[in-house]
Amino acid sequence: FDHDGPSVFADTIDFADEIGIDLTFLNILTPAPGTATFARLWDQGRIVDFDWSHYTGYQAVFEPELLTRAQLEAGLRSAYRDFYARGRRTRRFRRHLRQLSPDMAAVLAAINWSFGREFHDIRVASEPTYAAPQVELERLARTSRADANDAIWLAADQVDGGAGHGHSTPVALGRPRAGSAA
Repeated sequence: FDHDGPSVFADTIDFADEIGIDLTFLNILTPAPGTATFARLWDQGRIVDFDWSHYTGYQAVFEPELLTRAQLEAGLRSAYRDFYARGRRTRRFRRHLRQLSPDMAAVLAAINWSFGREFHDIRVASEPTYAAPQVELERLARTSRADANDAIWLAADQVDGGAGHGHSTPVALGRPRAGSAA
């Protein structure tokens, strides 16, 4: 979040340990199109990556206020490595042995080990990329600013060309189909 600085990653992992969190899924705030977050960051000129394949929760697609994008991505990787580090997993296993059946403790230990391997170094899957044209981004921002009750109608008007309304322009969202002209 905008108020988070470099210490947020270690602070979050320490707090998760303190309150006994067994598993964690961490993500970078991602301004999904159609949300108020997208509209706010768009209006502030802070969204810098419009390749939808990067909107995974593991890549910074906007400029944070107190961190660089590189710091944010490195901090996420570091937080995963720290949370699933061997020492922390061992402490969780010992706690589970005191609180749970040995079988359940073993299951949670296996899950922690698996997550530790999976999240040791986050790799973003390689996918075909799609970046929306500027005119579509502006329409997305307009829809994102709308009240939730009105946003669906605004988006539908943009998609169907305002059939019967005469005030909307069609917008094509998503990836081009294979073999079609981009």
